[in-house]
Amino acid sequence: NKLIRGHTEDTLLKIAKAGQSKTNACRNLHVLINQGKVLLPVPIDAVLLRVALRRPYFRKQELYWPVLRMEDWIKVLMARAPETLLAGCAFENKSAWMSILDGFWAD
Repeated sequence: NKLIRGHTEDTLLKIAKAGQSKTNACRNLHVLINQGKVLLPVPIDAVLLRVALRRPYFRKQELYWPVLRMEDWIKVLMARAPETLLAGCAFENKSAWMSILDGFWAD
């Protein structure tokens, strides 16, 4: 069962398990992703947010927060693995993915 060029559902299970550690979830996920070669070059942008900080005392502060924009995800996936967005079909097989997506959105 292929997901993104050579990666299977097993990869998703490993990603889920990486988050089970309360202290090392971030590290485990980064190691898994880097070892699995599943990185995609989606640009990371930043937005300015006002957040409430409670320690050492309550205050509001503006911080830049990293975001991955949906538009950037779509561009990268369409360039690298369009089948992930096109119901498993190749981009060139327009009639197949159009038929599947038309049926999906009709229901």
